[in-house]
Amino acid sequence: MIAAAPPSGALPAVGSSSRCVALAERAELYGLRVDDLATSVTLRGRSIPLTKAGLSSVRPASSQEALWFHSLVWLLPVSQRSAEAAIGAVELYTAALPDPGAGARRAVQRARGWSEGQIRRRLETLECLYRRTGSPVIARAARELGDALLDDRRYYGLPLYPPHNHGAQANVLLARAGRLLDRPAWVDASRARALRDRQAAFAECGMSDEQSSAYQWLNVATWKRVARNLSIPDASRPLLAARSLVRPDGVLEAIGDGGYRSGKRGGGELWCRDLGWAANTARGMHYTLRFGPRKTRHGHDDHGSLTWFTHGTAVLSDRGTAPKRRKRALDWSRGGTAHSIIERGAPRVSSSTSGRRLAPDRFLLDGTDGSREVTFSPDLLTVVDRVSAEDPSRWVQHWQFAPAWRPLLDESGVATGDMVLPNGSRVRLECRESGILLAPVPVRVTSYAGVVPVQAWDLQCRSRGRSATFTSSINWVEGGGTGDSAR
Repeated sequence: MIAAAPPSGALPAVGSSSRCVALAERAELYGLRVDDLATSVTLRGRSIPLTKAGLSSVRPASSQEALWFHSLVWLLPVSQRSAEAAIGAVELYTAALPDPGAGARRAVQRARGWSEGQIRRRLETLECLYRRTGSPVIARAARELGDALLDDRRYYGLPLYPPHNHGAQANVLLARAGRLLDRPAWVDASRARALRDRQAAFAECGMSDEQSSAYQWLNVATWKRVARNLSIPDASRPLLAARSLVRPDGVLEAIGDGGYRSGKRGGGELWCRDLGWAANTARGMHYTLRFGPRKTRHGHDDHGSLTWFTHGTAVLSDRGTAPKRRKRALDWSRGGTAHSIIERGAPRVSSSTSGRRLAPDRFLLDGTDGSREVTFSPDLLTVVDRVSAEDPSRWVQHWQFAPAWRPLLDESGVATGDMVLPNGSRVRLECRESGILLAPVPVRVTSYAGVVPVQAWDLQCRSRGRSATFTSSINWVEGGGTGDSAR
């Protein structure tokens, strides 16, 4: 049954907000297209009939495909051509894929389009469609979704789960949709949840437990929307913590999952012993240092990893996160090899690392394989690694230089340990293992921390044995740096 056409007259494109317009663009981004007659939807080249049987038999190739197919964002462009066709498709979808219930296995809920993320994104789509059409069909489908999100089993927050950005986003959406659809219970429940989660969403230091600089900014922005939409107090400490991870050139260090962010206001000091973060902007330099609980959520295998910005340029930087569709690159970018850490050759399970602040800009970390002592200053970075294992092992100290730097080779083509910028600025890496000077080995890698992937260099210091003591330093030799922030 096709829904009745909406009232005649000009309608705003895709709802009435820039948010709805941006949501519509997601359909194109994820390869979701509906034919002109609205009889089928194309999902990454596969045609799916817009029938009850066709919709119920959809098998997306990945979790991302499933998320955006079941969000119904692909109906937003359809609604611009024919509101009636979009309403009819919602009615078909609702009949083809009913809610299996919050008690169903998660795999079943995901396959049927009723995971927490799928429900939330579909409700956002239906909110935009309702603003455009005013259709009672859309309203009924949206109310079913909102009621489903009220079940604590489908809420990423207290009491069943730790507070999460998904839960905070759901609260904002439920409150907004509740006002639109005259569901005051949604607004009240969202506010009560937000008040309950607020104290646990960030640690005392201001950081969330997502283990990602980009997700810290996301959480700050999300909780500001929560405060604005639900009339609850807004905390300042999380924003200060996020700013401490921003370099003087306005670039957010790409730590953990997330994309490139720039134009941010930075500065300040961060010491978060429980969650494993240290950062500071002082004396013309900026640095970050990671440790803390084992990898979870959006974290990487980055314990002991550090970044260093001085003399107006990034010297050491993280490699960012490769696109999800490139699995091998993604796994590498999340692994220890892509970070400035010391690595044992044999694979091992991520574990926790404790940290102590010995003095301003000086730290001692203790982990599974040993300890790392780090001292930051504007002209000299010093790292001492003391590591051991039961069996003879291959130890590799990774130094991930920002992409603009290149290794300086001697006449025979061997790396000298000096790294140079196009403007002539130079730093020198010296590594000693038990007092013996090591020859750094330059390895080409890819940095995903910028706007586009670019080549970069990992300078490696290597040794073998049951134990090793690396005493390494990077010394700023000459030059005034570069203001290049595209890394």
